Amino acid sequence: KIALFGEADEKTIATFSQNKNIEFFGYLQPAFFESLLSHAYLGFSHYTSVNLNNHYCAPVKLYDYIHAQLPFVSVDFDFQKQLFDEIGPNEIGTLFSENDTQSCLENIEKIDDNYTYYKSNISKLDVAKFSFESQHEHIKKIVEGLLL
Repeated sequence: KIALFGEADEKTIATFSQNKNIEFFGYLQPAFFESLLSHAYLGFSHYTSVNLNNHYCAPVKLYDYIHAQLPFVSVDFDFQKQLFDEIGPNEIGTLFSENDTQSCLENIEKIDDNYTYYKSNISKLDVAKFSFESQHEHIKKIVEGLLL
């Protein structure tokens, strides 16, 4: 069964509710969300490019998944690509194009088929490196670059 959390429009919620294998919980308080991660198999992060915030946002959910040592699938926006470039592509998860459902499903299957590999790699990371506090200067430089 797939459990999804976060914001969604009414059409998306209606679509989810039609599938008995998907449970949509909506927005959760961060502390409660983090407590659920210990029961998760993999993380999933999908942003849409409806605004610049989504496109250039820091991948906070990815940091949550790294701290929980969860392999993950994420949309391939700039910040997510930078994170993968830093760690190594396809070492701790996979990226898919925003509107490519087939690619998304293939990436989920790829992680499932190679779960031990991804889980092993993510468990070797120094998780302290992946927090807002440790990334502050990096994020500041990116934002300053966008403002120039």
